Amino acid sequence: MRPVLFATLAVAFISAAAIGVLPRAALAQGQPEHLMITITDSDLTSNVTGPLGGLYVVTVRNDSSAHRGIVMKGIDRAVSPFIRFTPVLGPGQQVTFRWYFPSDRNVAFRDLLQCGHAQRTCMAARTGGLTESITFG
Repeated sequence: MRPVLFATLAVAFISAAAIGVLPRAALAQGQPEHLMITITDSDLTSNVTGPLGGLYVVTVRNDSSAHRGIVMKGIDRAVSPFIRFTPVLGPGQQVTFRWYFPSDRNVAFRDLLQCGHAQRTCMAARTGGLTESITFG
């Protein structure tokens, strides 16, 4: 049963790659690009390396004096809206994750002051006034 399942998944993966359903980052052999987001008491800044669009290693660093994280909102490759919450970080803390940003899409970042995490979502989120926006591609 297992060999049949693996063979079926392999055929599905190759078929999806052939018709262009998979993002090119899923097939790329290269290293992901980097996006650094820094939160201070008065600003939210981003620093992107490499071409805009594709797979990124995203690092969010809290350089403010308060507990903060970020909320990331945008439209994914399937033209569906997404919202990603980071944990609320203490001063000096950082979190790193991988994320695919499709080309020709705008992503908005906002500082997150409070978030009651429940499974994979954020309940009762409270955001601040710091914002940043990047258009990929």
